[in-house]
Amino acid sequence: PCRPRQIYTADAVGRCQRVRSMGILSFTSSWAYFRSLALIEFYIAFIVVNIAYSFVLKKVLYMRFISAAMTAPLRLCMGATVAGVTCPIPAALIAYFFMACVQSTKVRVEKNKKDKVCNGWPPKLLEALCLVGVAVSFTVEFPKHKLFLSLAGVAITTFLGLSMIRDSHASFLLGADVHPKKKEL
Repeated sequence: PCRPRQIYTADAVGRCQRVRSMGILSFTSSWAYFRSLALIEFYIAFIVVNIAYSFVLKKVLYMRFISAAMTAPLRLCMGATVAGVTCPIPAALIAYFFMACVQSTKVRVEKNKKDKVCNGWPPKLLEALCLVGVAVSFTVEFPKHKLFLSLAGVAITTFLGLSMIRDSHASFLLGADVHPKKKEL
């Protein structure tokens, strides 16, 4: 007589074990497919930034939006590595500044703090700094492409500006959760 196999549910396997297994699987599959040490370095940095944000940086004053945006240039660099090209520094900065602005706008809309201090940042200060950073990076990266600069500037300003005007725009453009939460009884 055979002994029946024991079936493990997801709850029986510890959270740490699941995370470790996913990490090993994703690391080995990425390495096997792309055979790129640079991609693995970006990927490890991506994982470290996500873990640091989730457990520490999200709670530190002034760091929430800045640290949440760090993954955007890493994604861009990973994509460039897969494509076999290098990611220009101004392009990575554009991704970073844009995502920092998006994170700030999204959280401000979700917490109904559009005109209040949020995570230490006064209203619209971080957004203004990020838009200046994007504009400078665009100018450095694409100095001869005036039409592209103009269109990108209008698109970014519209994208973020509309989100600050109406909550429904923020919900649609940024994925902000603007619906009132139901209280549990």
